[in-house]
Amino acid sequence: MKMHTISLLFVYCLAGCSYHPYIPSGDMINCDSPGTVGKNEYAVSGAGGFLGQVLDYSVLNGWLSVKYGVTERLDIGVRGYGIMYPDAEMTYSDYKPFSLGTMVHSKVALVPGVFAMTGGVGYGFSDLGNYLFLNYGLTLGYENRYVVPYVHLGSHYGIPIKPKEHDLSIIDNDEMGEHRYIPNETLGLLMNAGIKLPVGLWFRFLHGLSLHAVGGIAIASDGAAHDDFMKGGFGVEYQLPVNNGRNAGLNSR
Repeated sequence: MKMHTISLLFVYCLAGCSYHPYIPSGDMINCDSPGTVGKNEYAVSGAGGFLGQVLDYSVLNGWLSVKYGVTERLDIGVRGYGIMYPDAEMTYSDYKPFSLGTMVHSKVALVPGVFAMTGGVGYGFSDLGNYLFLNYGLTLGYENRYVVPYVHLGSHYGIPIKPKEHDLSIIDNDEMGEHRYIPNETLGLLMNAGIKLPVGLWFRFLHGLSLHAVGGIAIASDGAAHDDFMKGGFGVEYQLPVNNGRNAGLNSR
């Protein structure tokens, strides 16, 4: 019998280290201020970070994205992401501790440079079964040339596709078969506070580059009285317009 660590692409190890599997979002690390890239401009961006309990990471998450400015106020993009759970107790199940997925996303600047609405739809792959998810949220901030503060409040709805039941019982703690679960439809709430440093406006040789740092919490529930609280996480984004962009995410001020 093979034994692997828990794959927290579906299982959030939240406060109390829950056994319960939840469907994740492709946007758990949200690094995006309210500014848009500008009409007919392109941007490439990436982020990486972890989620987990205080002083203890549980989920590693990273993504790469390409964005295009349809108008001065509307961006669309495509993202690929990966999620990994590297540090978990040994369980009786045999499955791989990572997930990969892709999503299409958009952002509309409702108040240029201050308030934006985001949304997306994605599909992920995991040994616990594949899944479909919807993201939506609001971002509030203040675009400027120096330091850009912003907050993001988002939610996601996850739908399992041919989910697989697994024994998530922990070896040395539980009897085999004591904690068998199958992923269910999941509702999630994601809250981030972040800072963007538009270094491309500070130094000419870094034109178009901006750096992000964020921190936040996540809450997940599948409607079966399993409602858990994520203590925190952070991510970093690098955004580089590839069409001689005239800003570093400062458009729509």
